Amino acid sequence: MARKAKKIKVDISKLSVDEKKALLWKMGDLSYLVKDFQLPLYEAHWEWYRGKRDRELRKSWKDLGAKYLDLEVWLISRRYGKTFLMLLILHEFCIQRFNKTGKPSHGIICCAFQNSIASILRSIVESNFVGEGPPGYAFEYRSKMKGITDVFYQPATGSTIKLVGLDLHPDKTRGNGLDFCCMTETGFMGVDFKDTFQAVIQRQFAYRPHAFTLMETSYSKIPDHPVHTVFAQDASLRGALHERVITDTDLTEEEIQEAEIEQGGPESANCQRELYNKHVTDKDRAVLPSFKNSIVVKDYPMPRYYRGYVGVDPGFTDMLGLCWLAVDHNKKIVVVQESFTERGVLTDDMATRMRETERRLWGTHSSRPAPPPPPRSLLEALQRQPEVVLPAVSPLEKLSIDETPPESWTQVHEAPPGAATWWDSQGWTLRPNPVARFSDTDPSKLADIRARHGLLIQSPSKGQNNMHLMMDEVDSLIHHGRLVVLDNESNQSLIRQMRSGRWKDEKRSDLERTKRDGHLDALVSLALAVRAIDWKASNPEKPYYTDPKTAGTGVILHPDLRKQMRPMSRKKSFR
Repeated sequence: MARKAKKIKVDISKLSVDEKKALLWKMGDLSYLVKDFQLPLYEAHWEWYRGKRDRELRKSWKDLGAKYLDLEVWLISRRYGKTFLMLLILHEFCIQRFNKTGKPSHGIICCAFQNSIASILRSIVESNFVGEGPPGYAFEYRSKMKGITDVFYQPATGSTIKLVGLDLHPDKTRGNGLDFCCMTETGFMGVDFKDTFQAVIQRQFAYRPHAFTLMETSYSKIPDHPVHTVFAQDASLRGALHERVITDTDLTEEEIQEAEIEQGGPESANCQRELYNKHVTDKDRAVLPSFKNSIVVKDYPMPRYYRGYVGVDPGFTDMLGLCWLAVDHNKKIVVVQESFTERGVLTDDMATRMRETERRLWGTHSSRPAPPPPPRSLLEALQRQPEVVLPAVSPLEKLSIDETPPESWTQVHEAPPGAATWWDSQGWTLRPNPVARFSDTDPSKLADIRARHGLLIQSPSKGQNNMHLMMDEVDSLIHHGRLVVLDNESNQSLIRQMRSGRWKDEKRSDLERTKRDGHLDALVSLALAVRAIDWKASNPEKPYYTDPKTAGTGVILHPDLRKQMRPMSRKKSFR
């Protein structure tokens, strides 16, 4: 049976400064180290922490749609001392919990980069906490296996904090249980950290109502980073989101100006993000620097006749990217109707997806069915009838806008209801969409797709498949207000890639590859579809002098065609 600690009355007035500090450390109260401008954030944290275990309050958070009830988010500029304040709170938490339960605490601090452990965390602890209180209460840095295992150890309480750089050792976040998790500079972690947090870290909080997570960062370079779009939004529902900028510190105007100059000047993207918490696109690495949320619209009134195009970016290890867009000829506006991205898609499934989407969007029917899927077992292969080899299709794919058009039809003047068509002035007929499908894949693979599935996919001519030129063309359309994206479920991945897609480096040598968005395959398919557009094509609207009732007998003009086509009378010349 554990003995209760004896209460000893101490006359504080008789204690020296060092004795007072020692007493505060043993109580787990380090507020005397907090600067005046940091006090509101410090107090807000402990107020949130004490209240988060209230059942009624947690229920109200859930009713609001919050999911991460034990999460607090700090969006704080540089020069505020946010990492110092985080470490101070962890010192207090470990001491207070030990005083209350007699148990050591076990937590984790995640950094974006492994070298931040020694260069930032260790230096802050050693310069601000070691030697400040009684021996054994400040965190001691310990490393094993040449830096692979780094920990902070608090001898007085037996508490340990595992230090993990997610860029090198994300698997080090695994364990049996956690009392807390702190993520420093979260906005500079890869977007994949969301999966690590949800699948690995958060599960270690099970049956630990006292546990909490603290994410602290300045604004990320990626606008769609999960710390903003997921975790900060969730924290804001619960009053657990705290934002501070550099003017909220005790720095003088001269010191603030010096900090602005260090970040590239007050108008630079770095300065606006790092010091003033503003979402500013990094012009050097953003693939579409002109992107703005206003191009995403709920609906767009399409004209009766228009041309459609498809961009195809095949991939298996990378994602398959497909994009279907339409062009409003009169307004010269490109409308992205749907898109699709997924890993591990076979060619058969890709062909089926393309046919189904084109039929649903444009009422288009391909002349050639997809081949049967391969047998799943040997028994199914033996029971299946011999496969009929389909003949190779002609260079032009046979598309129709009706299920079973009569063979005698050479010209179509009236499309079936719901079909999206365009007027071919040379063939004097309505044509089905798409006008063209573009892909930068190897031509031999495109030929194989055409032979097996009857899908005609063209390859850009030499010089047209330059990635920089294609992305600049998309960015130019956005800049001039000539591109809109429909806000539907299929386009969410594309919208995210348009907003957050970045080049691999400032040299723009390649597109950045991530686990969530692949090689920006949806964006690449959009660029290919835009490259396929023929801007010099004639008006796709059907002429008003065609007769839709005589499609099987050729073109018959209205009786008053002569009057309609009569040239304007010449004006009398003056002598």
